[in-house]
Amino acid sequence: MRKVFNQQKSNAKRRGIAWRLTFEEWSKIWTDSGKWELRGRNSGQYCMSRPGDQGSYAVDNVRIVPVTLNHNEMTYQHTDEAKLRIGAFHKGHQYLLGRKLSETHKQNISHGNQGRVGGFAGKHHSEATKALKRRTWRNQYGGAND
Repeated sequence: MRKVFNQQKSNAKRRGIAWRLTFEEWSKIWTDSGKWELRGRNSGQYCMSRPGDQGSYAVDNVRIVPVTLNHNEMTYQHTDEAKLRIGAFHKGHQYLLGRKLSETHKQNISHGNQGRVGGFAGKHHSEATKALKRRTWRNQYGGAND
């Protein structure tokens, strides 16, 4: 449990969000919620959330909610620019934040993606799963990814 605490604390720091929870406080919040075994990043799982994605991680400013609720709050609370920055961050492209891509760079990306069908190259997903992933992408990042 301590490893997960340290990981979440580190992630908050990396994102520039103040962390004001001790391990004991954090552990009690999860234990009291009864959702520790359902913790995760996927639909149907639970995460620690700050209402409106505002303020620090503190005892009086966190709650355990379904991941989908947390994502929906992000979708409606943030501006389009913020959504793009968050999306780029989570995709691991921090170096692209706030930068315009050159046409050459766009072509290189496009060339690297050739042969991929809907971004699912080498994966054997059903059409229903692919459609769900595209809808989830659109809901989170506002793009038409069909």
